[in-house]
This record gives sequence, structure tokens and C-alpha cells, in this order.
Amino acid sequence: MLRYLEDKPAVNALFGSVVAARIHGEMLARLVDGRPTTEFANIADRGYF
Repeated sequence: MLRYLEDKPAVNALFGSVVAARIHGEMLARLVDGRPTTEFANIADRGYF
């Protein structure tokens, strides 16, 4: 999943943070400023998720 997100330069240009997450909010991959990060959080409690 991380490789897929890294290969999308248009998405990374539009957003400072890009995340792939499971339906229950568990992050699978995260890019910040186009670079991978290992800081994963569960985002299920976010109102927009």
C-alpha cells in the first residue's frame, strides 16, 4: 500500500498527509509531505472517518 501511495505524485502534491486505512480506522500506510512515516494511529474516532 505504501508503494502505491508513493507512486501518486498528484495526490502528494495536493495533500500534506496521505493515509490508507482499514474500514475500522487502522492505518495501513501514511505519507507526510510525500515521505513514509511509521507513526500510525487509529482514526476510527474521527468525525470525518
